[in-house]
Amino acid sequence: MSDRPSRRPKRSPLAVGRVTIGLLIDWAVGAYQKDLIFAMAAAALKRNVNLLCFTGGSLAPSGENAHNAVFSLAGPDNADALIVAAAGLGNEVGQAGVERFCEQFQGVPLVSVTAEIQGAPCLLVDNQAGMREMVLHLIRVHGHRRIAFVRGHHGNVEIEGRYRIYCEVLDEEGLEIDEKLIVDGARDGTEAVGILADRHGIRLSTLDAIIAYNDVFAVEILQELERRGIRVPDQVAVGGFDDIEEGRYSNPPLTTVRQPLRELGAQAIQLATDLLSGIAVPERTTLPTQLVVRGSCRCFARAAHVTPVQATTPGQRRHFETALVGRRDLILADIARSARGALGAASAGWEGRLFTALLNDLRGSENEFLKVVDQTVRRVLAGGGEVRVFYQVLVALRRQTVPALDPGSEQRERAEVLFHEAASIVSETLERAEAHGRMQLAARADLLAGAVSTLTDWPTRDFSRMLAGELPKLGIALLYVASFVRAADTSRARLFLAFDAARKLCVDNSSETFASGGLMPTAVAPGDRPVAVVVAPLSFEGVSLGFLLVELSSREPSPYYVLASLISNALHLARRDDSAVDVISTLPPAAPPPVTAPPSLEEN
Repeated sequence: MSDRPSRRPKRSPLAVGRVTIGLLIDWAVGAYQKDLIFAMAAAALKRNVNLLCFTGGSLAPSGENAHNAVFSLAGPDNADALIVAAAGLGNEVGQAGVERFCEQFQGVPLVSVTAEIQGAPCLLVDNQAGMREMVLHLIRVHGHRRIAFVRGHHGNVEIEGRYRIYCEVLDEEGLEIDEKLIVDGARDGTEAVGILADRHGIRLSTLDAIIAYNDVFAVEILQELERRGIRVPDQVAVGGFDDIEEGRYSNPPLTTVRQPLRELGAQAIQLATDLLSGIAVPERTTLPTQLVVRGSCRCFARAAHVTPVQATTPGQRRHFETALVGRRDLILADIARSARGALGAASAGWEGRLFTALLNDLRGSENEFLKVVDQTVRRVLAGGGEVRVFYQVLVALRRQTVPALDPGSEQRERAEVLFHEAASIVSETLERAEAHGRMQLAARADLLAGAVSTLTDWPTRDFSRMLAGELPKLGIALLYVASFVRAADTSRARLFLAFDAARKLCVDNSSETFASGGLMPTAVAPGDRPVAVVVAPLSFEGVSLGFLLVELSSREPSPYYVLASLISNALHLARRDDSAVDVISTLPPAAPPPVTAPPSLEEN
């Protein structure tokens, strides 16, 4: 599978003159999938490489999932190499089913992530070590004994690995594995709690903890326990896996196992491009996971794993400047390590600026430290970084500096006040960010509702112009819709819609047909720039109708799937309408549609 394919005479316009990598993944909306896709997109665009994300759902055992049809489009016509997110694809068919599915891509360089595929280099995360840390933490640190486990798809090798470790650790610690505490078949965390309480007859207050196979379920479990009057973590602890954003901001924040999704995405692109360049790659690469303890298990991240530094001598306390300056490199390394690489948006040298400002304030300057803290967290917020990580930075900085100050000195008292005020700045910034996020969500909901109203009028002669005004409001600057010439026959398609805000182009109901593997006609290709797009299936009542391509220009891709559903309905209606007229219109340059510039993926 690692031999580079020979060039075909006819290539997709997207893949001409530029390396193009295809990603086969089940979904683009889930928090885990979204983070992985955007990590790959950022890595690809930095390399001047296209990324095509084919999102066709989990593979169905008997081909009854019409969404799977979009995977048949992927191949040498449009991709030089393929990355397969194997674990999610195998939810229903297992690893063997995924390997059979991949046989159709013989001759295309293949990289597997999250699970192994025979003959392809694979990139994995250490699920076993992460889950072992989680279970041992609940048992040894908190003394928990009755620990329930919410299991997911049996065909997903990652999830099965987590469940297997849960069983192994309980056995090693001398705890019984109670089948009534294992939840199978739940569609969400709310239903999982219901299965435990209502079907298995478990009195929830007698549980010590519940571990879910992922954070989405864990957050829903946390909310359902609270709804049933079970206090978390006072009565029942909750743990998850992945470390998605919703878990960090849940109430209480979720204890979980962090997957290195940014590194996973970047290394997957690296492996694929190395294969294409003829560079030898390892057969298997495993990335570490990390237990993150928070409030849902009665731990608090700010105080977790704090290792006190050795007490300083009286002479050092009297000469705190000498003590701090002498340990400057050690202090900067510790606070940089505590940031976990999440503060890149703060710009290079932020550690030194923070340390120098604190030292100057202890010498007698006026609030220089707090100004630097405020500037830094603002930059991190503006750059899409994790502001909450700054708490860890303050903990590390305090741990390294306060012991160098005389306990009865004015400097030590001032330092404690500064750290308290700095934590308040971070807290207030987070509150503003969350409020802003809620307002943005409400605004996007309103915009989506407006787009839905417009789309219900499709097709009309003025549809192109109406759509040109709606899509940019949703952060969509590039959209293609293709319908199969014959329903359920994926070999040939025709362009139903092409929208390109940058080129002021909107093509509606073209009569030109093209090989579906080309994804679009040459005339409407986006031009000489790398793109990262989602290729989503269009279907109606189990019949494959076509596909949609939309550029990844927003951190929240859920509108893509709302549009896909609406467009699928429109295509179904259009097939029954024999009076459809081909319309090709170019918007006049003098009155371009309002276009909101999308955020750069390279900054995420």
